[in-house]
Amino acid sequence: MIVSNVPLRAVLWDFDGVLNVNAPGGRFLWSKGFEDKFGAPIDDFTDAVFGGLDGLLTGAEDIFDRIDGWITGSGADTTPEAVVQHWLDNDFHPNVRIQQAIARLQRQGLRQAILTNADSRRADWVDGLLPQFPGIEQVFASARIGHAKPATEAFQAVLDAMELTAGEVLFIDDSSTNVNAAGSMGFRTFRYSPLAHDALEWSLPR
Repeated sequence: MIVSNVPLRAVLWDFDGVLNVNAPGGRFLWSKGFEDKFGAPIDDFTDAVFGGLDGLLTGAEDIFDRIDGWITGSGADTTPEAVVQHWLDNDFHPNVRIQQAIARLQRQGLRQAILTNADSRRADWVDGLLPQFPGIEQVFASARIGHAKPATEAFQAVLDAMELTAGEVLFIDDSSTNVNAAGSMGFRTFRYSPLAHDALEWSLPR
C-alpha cells in the first residue's frame, strides 16, 4: 500500500473478487447447473458471450445481443432475459468480512464507493445490491464511464465525481494490473485476496 502525506478520506472497492466472492478456485458459481438448465455446453456460452469483453465493459455492446447470437448458434430453447436472470440470481456471494469492514469504516466517517468492470445490465444489478453494503454511496461501472480498469479514465471519473484527489483514496482490488494502474496515479492501494484479509484489516483505519 502506498502511504500518502494527505489524510485518507475514502475507500474505493472492487466488486467481484473482493466484495463478491463469486469465483472461488477460479470457477464462477453461477455456472453450476447451467448446462442442465439450458441444454448447451457452458464453455461454448462463455466463449460466445464473454470472449473479448471490451465492447461489453465500455458500454458499446448490450449483453442481450451476444446472448441472442449464442442462442441462435446453439439452438438453446431460452431467451436472453432468462439467461441473464440465471446468471445474476446465482452470482451474489457477499464477503461477510468485507461487509463488516465497510460498516466500521462508515462509522468512522470515511466515504466509500465501488469501481467495477461491468456491462450496463450487471451495473444496474450491482446498484440493487447496495443495501447489502451500508456505507457505500455509489457504484461506478465501466459501461457507464465508457472506460474499464485499468484505464486511467476509469479511475479519474471516480475522482472527478467524488471531488477527491488520488492520494485521499485507498483503492482495493484483487487484480494486480488494476492495483498497479491506480498506484501509478497516486492512489493508496491494496491487492486483495482471502489470504490477505488480515493484512487488509491492519491497513484500514481502526
